[in-house]
Amino acid sequence: MINCKNILLLSLGAIFSVATYAQISHGGAPIQWGDATYSPTMDTKLMPVLDLAVLASEDAVTDQYKEAPWRFGVEHPVSYDLQNSGTWTFEEGMHVWRLQFDCPDALNVSFMLSRFVLPKEAELFVYNAQRTAFIGSFTHKNNKDWEGLSLGVLDGSSMILEYHESPASHGMGEIEIDHVVHGYRSLLNHQDAVLAEMADRMGPFGNSGACNINVNCTEGQPWQTEKRSVALIVNGGSAYCTGALINNTANDGTPY
Repeated sequence: MINCKNILLLSLGAIFSVATYAQISHGGAPIQWGDATYSPTMDTKLMPVLDLAVLASEDAVTDQYKEAPWRFGVEHPVSYDLQNSGTWTFEEGMHVWRLQFDCPDALNVSFMLSRFVLPKEAELFVYNAQRTAFIGSFTHKNNKDWEGLSLGVLDGSSMILEYHESPASHGMGEIEIDHVVHGYRSLLNHQDAVLAEMADRMGPFGNSGACNINVNCTEGQPWQTEKRSVALIVNGGSAYCTGALINNTANDGTPY
């Protein structure tokens, strides 16, 4: 019988992870970001209300299995772009496009873009309707070979996408939103809520098996550098944690 305590698994739950985004921001801020009274009129899309009771019953089953992704949100399929939705204005020498999404009772919201092809002198921001937090800018430097982009998670139920183009680049950018992720469970910056939710059951995040040694325990002190290789991966409405196997039962450090 293998004594799995001889295997040191560096497994970090979402509640201990440092939130990082694969998308690199390139500075700047939305229009009039420092003005709390600024409230432009814009096109607003209302997303469907979620049946939280049904979702909770489904999660009660899947949360028991560590191999299953941890679902925190529901992906609403949409098809909105710079031509068929949003509101255009001209401000501060820039063509500005805004589109707001309201997700009733959402704890967080994120977006998946099926088209993201920006020219130079163009930038995209996402921020909450209260104008207290934003991510971006995302620019031509974020263009991918597959011509799409997944945007990071922001707390709140109402989010605004704001796109700027210079007069020279106006009409050259392509942005299409194909999924709005309606987060109904806490993901980032809500460690206490996640702990309370999972206290009575074994789920994939925040709960180690009896044979696992958590890297944040005393025994894990020599591996504080290696633990930084572990990340929280968000794919739509699901989250995964990576891990690192740094030894085996033979204790010979074979690099599998």
